Amino acid sequence: MLRVLFALIVAAIVLACAWFLAGLPGAITATIGQTTFQAATPVVALGLLIGFLVLYALFRLLGALWRLPRAMS
Repeated sequence: MLRVLFALIVAAIVLACAWFLAGLPGAITATIGQTTFQAATPVVALGLLIGFLVLYALFRLLGALWRLPRAMS
């Protein structure tokens, strides 16, 4: 029962965060030389979140590989 309650609370928090991100107004514009990139603010926020999660997973994997010889002995 506690796991179900915990899952519902986490789902509600994720939904509230998604609702907040979807409501962000504006757009982000970046110009590099002659090239201009433009995206909506929620898309950029989601991209930053995904980038953070990928980097976090990569560092966790590298840490596990670094500790592997010690764990195998």
